[in-house]
Amino acid sequence: MSESFDPYRKWLGIPPQDQPPHYYRLLGIELFESDPDVISNASDGRMAQVKTFQAGKYSEHSQRILNEIAVAKICLLNPARKVEYDRQLKERLPSHHVASKAAPSGAKESSATAEGSVEMEMPRFRPVPASSYLPRPGRKGSRWQIPGVLAVLSVLVIVLLAVWPRDNRGTTVADRTKSPSLPPSESPNGIAHPAKPAEPVKPKPSEPAKKPVEPVVKPEEKRPAVEVAPEQSALPEVTSKKPLEESSPSEPPKTPTGPNKLAVPDSDQQQAAEAKVREIFAKEFAAAKTADQKLHLAAKLFKQGETTADDSAARFVLLRMACEMAAAAGALNESLAAADKMQQDFDVDAVALKTDLLARSVESGRIGGRKTADSQEVVGAAMALLDDAVAVDDFESAGRLGKLATTAARAAKDPQIVRDVTARIREVDRLKLHFASVKKAIDVLAENPDDAQANATVGQWHCFSKGNWEKGLPLLRKGGDEKLAGLATRDLASPADAKAQAALGDDWWELAEAERGPFKSVFHARAAYWYEQALPKLSGLERTKVERRLETTAAAQQPRESPDNAAKTRGVVQKGNVALASNGTTITGVETGAESLLDGNSTNYGQHAVSDWPCEWTITFQKVYRLQAIHFLLHDLDKSRFYRYRIQISADGKKFTDLADRSQGQWRGWQQLVFPPRPVKAVKLIGLFNSANAGFHVVEFEAYCIPPQKSSK
Repeated sequence: MSESFDPYRKWLGIPPQDQPPHYYRLLGIELFESDPDVISNASDGRMAQVKTFQAGKYSEHSQRILNEIAVAKICLLNPARKVEYDRQLKERLPSHHVASKAAPSGAKESSATAEGSVEMEMPRFRPVPASSYLPRPGRKGSRWQIPGVLAVLSVLVIVLLAVWPRDNRGTTVADRTKSPSLPPSESPNGIAHPAKPAEPVKPKPSEPAKKPVEPVVKPEEKRPAVEVAPEQSALPEVTSKKPLEESSPSEPPKTPTGPNKLAVPDSDQQQAAEAKVREIFAKEFAAAKTADQKLHLAAKLFKQGETTADDSAARFVLLRMACEMAAAAGALNESLAAADKMQQDFDVDAVALKTDLLARSVESGRIGGRKTADSQEVVGAAMALLDDAVAVDDFESAGRLGKLATTAARAAKDPQIVRDVTARIREVDRLKLHFASVKKAIDVLAENPDDAQANATVGQWHCFSKGNWEKGLPLLRKGGDEKLAGLATRDLASPADAKAQAALGDDWWELAEAERGPFKSVFHARAAYWYEQALPKLSGLERTKVERRLETTAAAQQPRESPDNAAKTRGVVQKGNVALASNGTTITGVETGAESLLDGNSTNYGQHAVSDWPCEWTITFQKVYRLQAIHFLLHDLDKSRFYRYRIQISADGKKFTDLADRSQGQWRGWQQLVFPPRPVKAVKLIGLFNSANAGFHVVEFEAYCIPPQKSSK
């Protein structure tokens, strides 16, 4: 596609000096046009005109401009947003342009903005250059007024900036990236926009700015067991948990986690708490007939559960009922999000709980609930839970999840998905057969933790069958196989020296070469793990040897096809995050901070990518990878904001298909999309909305062929 092609000029007749156009110029209507019919008809006409180019070689330009027209239409047809947009436009356009359109004949233009304007969620426009298409005043005798008006306005702006409270002023993205010590929370919207900041707008006296209210309980006061929470429109929609290693130090501590989890209340306690909840929310339960009403009630119960701190039985029951009500509405993501909260706070069987919720959500969607996730999303959720089930040896839940995934894969009508799901289920079935003998060894260890044979059996199960080296290596060290025990001891020592790492890799490699059974590839993979640690510091023949062995290991992971055909049809499998600039990954479409998106750093919130929404970012890999997971972090230091987006993937970098549609709901923090392995050359992240301001902000983007192993701690 030619980079010099100008769709604004070619299609809409907007010359370069008027680009990027403000909304009125984009729609081809008079400045500050107020007739809704004129705005609507002009928008529809522009869309129809631009749509004629959708099928051509400039289809990407067409889609981008269609999005811009849609945003302009929404803004100008919303009275409150239009007032605010017009106010900002008047401030940025040259004063004589505004005077010629905004003021009636013979009237003086007021330097004050309309009182009572409200700060709205709207995309900010880019400043229009002075050579705008707008007509200049015709009377020669009035030209002396222009400098005077500009001077008066300049003085007013300086005075306003001097007296306006600092906390209400905007900051730019450049300010944030150059001054890491300035926390994003100092901006009115949490994150400032890359465009020039607009002057602050005072809210109406009758509509004070809303701030989240945290429940305050004095020491001498007792909080009731169940409190009535404010209404919420939806549960926090989360696809999966945030990786433990990627937690932000800025986040507040969660209630209680790890070994400090609360015990699940007994049945009597749960029955008493449930009766109390049903009594308090009797009207809501009686009215919850439709899927939307059930989801609305689920949101209330979830919020109430979060804020109920001194009654663990009530907290548990509220979260449990939120899970069940969301599942009854066919809302898969919301039910799993509530289950994540239960898992975080209580010592529950999370796999069994989520498996049941997944089944109920899908079934509720079939029988008239909300439109549930599409088949590929169900497959992704089921396969992710399947891995969790295998990790805790819950093969009963694994069997249920396999059936759910198979049904959804067939409904997706994608042969590759069906093959991938079938292959994974076969692997799990083999593990299930093997686990019968392992279970006996586990029982032996419960009675005698030092039994060498049992340690060897269970250690091999965790390391070689399940890939959980953290859990299996200590057992192998106590096992009866001296060679494996020695390797396990050295492995657990985690050598930092490159030569020691390479030597450990050599010993695992030699073990693999001597192996004739099913563990050959496992030993090779462990050797590759240590080779990858050592490689950056090696040189000469030793480096060449390690590089060739790594190439051999990577080739063994590919299907038995020619390398070119395998890369084209299946994709290359590579460990770790492949979406790194150092790995050859590139990105286009970002206005500011593109380099921070692919740097592998998810802890520095001061460095992030930003564009006006709607926006479209394309992440292109150096190779075609066989991806299974995409993770990215939406800027969430201010917890009230939420985003909406879409993700598309392409095997050739040209033709894109939808992977996830998040154009509805409220999406925050880490987004973790897990899906059946797919060949991917490029990913499009389409930013649709940010509730806080006009910018779409992402701190980090990551992609994995092999999803990160979850901690066993």
